[in-house]
Amino acid sequence: MKPIKIKLEEPLKPLLRSMGMNWAAQAQKPFDLAPTSFTAKVEGLKPRPFTRPKQMEMLESWIERPLIPGTFGITSAPTDGKSLLLAAWMMQVAYRQGNPMLKWYDVTGGFDCPLLTEPMDNIGLLVLNNVGPDSSQTKKEKLRDLLTVYAKVSKIVVVNGCDPYTFFTLHMRMPLTGLCYLTNNAIKGIDI
Repeated sequence: MKPIKIKLEEPLKPLLRSMGMNWAAQAQKPFDLAPTSFTAKVEGLKPRPFTRPKQMEMLESWIERPLIPGTFGITSAPTDGKSLLLAAWMMQVAYRQGNPMLKWYDVTGGFDCPLLTEPMDNIGLLVLNNVGPDSSQTKKEKLRDLLTVYAKVSKIVVVNGCDPYTFFTLHMRMPLTGLCYLTNNAIKGIDI
C-alpha cells in the first residue's frame, strides 16, 4: 500500500458535519498514516501482535469494500485526535465511492439514544465515537446495543484509553474486522 495522507477535502467538510461528524475531527492537522505496531495482552489469552503491515492490510481491505458489515476499531494516543480524523477520512472514502448514507454518532452518557429508539434504515456506514474502558457501564451497554442493532452495517468505533482489540475483547466481548492504533513519539514501549 502506498503512503496515505489523512486529511479531509475542504468541500466535503460541511457534508460530513451534516452527517454528524464531530467538529474536533476536522480541527486535526493532516498526518501521514503510520499505525503503531503493538501486542495486545489480555489476561487468559495468548498475546496477539498487530504489526504496522497487518494494520495497513486491514485498512486496505476496508477501503476496497467500506460497506461490508463488521466493526473497525481505531485508537490514537496520547489523545484521540488522530483517530477522529482517520474515522472522518474513512467516512470521506466511503462517500467518494458513492455511498451517501453515512452517520456519525457521539455516544454520550445517559439512556437517551435516537439511533436505538428510531433505528435508521438504509444506513451504509455508522461511525461511533467517545467510548473507552473508563466509560460508564451505561455508555458501554449503549455502544454494545448499537453494535447489535446495526450488525448488518459497516461500523467504525473510535476508542480512547486502550487499543481497540483489548477494548472489544474485555469490554464489548465482540469481534473486530479491522483495527488501527496510532501514536506519536510521546508514547513509548509499545512497538514490537
